[in-house]
Amino acid sequence: MKKFVLMFYAVILCCISVFAQKIDKATFEKFVDYANCHYLMAFIEKNDSGKPYIQNTYEKSIMPELQKATLDKLNDVPTFDKILTLFSQGQNENALQLAKKINERKSKYKSFQDNNSLIESLATTGWKGCDLTETATKIQNEISNKLNEGQKQYNYLKDDSKIIDIQKTVKNLQLLIFGIVVVIIGLVAFAVFYLIRNLLKLERQFSGLQDKFNKLQKNVGINPTKNGVEHSNQQRLNIKPVSQNPQGPILEVSLTNYNFSECGGTSTEVTVTSNVSWTVTKDASATWLTTSRTSGSNTHTFTMTATTNNSGALRSAKVTVSSGGITREITVTQGKIMFFRSKQEKILQEETSRVNALFKVFSIKGNEARFTYCGEVQNPDFFSDICRFENNPAEVPNKTKIITTASGIVKKDSNNNWIVVYPATIKFE
Repeated sequence: MKKFVLMFYAVILCCISVFAQKIDKATFEKFVDYANCHYLMAFIEKNDSGKPYIQNTYEKSIMPELQKATLDKLNDVPTFDKILTLFSQGQNENALQLAKKINERKSKYKSFQDNNSLIESLATTGWKGCDLTETATKIQNEISNKLNEGQKQYNYLKDDSKIIDIQKTVKNLQLLIFGIVVVIIGLVAFAVFYLIRNLLKLERQFSGLQDKFNKLQKNVGINPTKNGVEHSNQQRLNIKPVSQNPQGPILEVSLTNYNFSECGGTSTEVTVTSNVSWTVTKDASATWLTTSRTSGSNTHTFTMTATTNNSGALRSAKVTVSSGGITREITVTQGKIMFFRSKQEKILQEETSRVNALFKVFSIKGNEARFTYCGEVQNPDFFSDICRFENNPAEVPNKTKIITTASGIVKKDSNNNWIVVYPATIKFE
């Protein structure tokens, strides 16, 4: 058993070490395929929204394949060859060119020295006029979190003393499980004995009741008929039907509060537990919130979906599930995207309007958020302490725009100032 445990954890260490060290080329290529799938979904859903291509081709044959791209099952991520077959009919040349562009990242593997540079190489800002910055940020964050999780597990398991502790824990668990199994077997044996004894007792009681009923039938003169039980003097016994809901109407919902991301485009499922018919309504002013159904009966589900919050303010609405006099409310909220027009050293100065804004702040969680640059071309000195350059500005003489290739991080201090703690990465074009 000791050898088996050591071999087991050795296998775990080998698997986790893939994420604990620099990404190997094969894994990096899987990450590129993963990013490719998500960029394609984001691009098609924005660029081809409302076109027949979405319903006739994309949702039926392309999207189900692209959605197989998950970090938990990297081996199931569609390869570039598979992606090429999805667009082999030439129905979406723009998407096909985007896929080829992303796949070129695989050939640059040797030019990156560490995981951070490899992950940053997966970023892209847009394609054919479609903004893919948010998708790029999401892809980079998900891969970074996956690698960080692998590193923590690797550091924990590589400690020999902890493996010994794990061996002791496994042995104790074995003894505990053995004791539980013995107790369960004893309880099952007792339950079977108790059940058999009571069944025999009930059988004797039933036989006695049957004898009494036969005697009563003879004495009173009750005769069976086709329509039920009838007395000998033709007085019919009326039997009232049992109510379908003897316990009364039931109406419960699985959520009472839900907060959507400010980026929108996401849905959540609500389960309605009931034994009656019910309706779903929402605040009429909440045009940014939709529900997949307006009515239902018994236990069923519906989904709530929110659009991107570009209002510059927090917003909320109520979704009401009702039946007769019973109502259940769900409070729905959505965070805001903030904009900043100027900065002072590392401090970004908040604005209430996105007009002439230079920075966009999103994914606000408490006192921490992410930010990107969204303004016009500025002097490179302007970005001191808040952004770093992906390319040398001096090598781009005719600068026309600035794009963010990796978002930065800001934190709010005790004076409500948003301070840059990790710079964003920008590129002059």
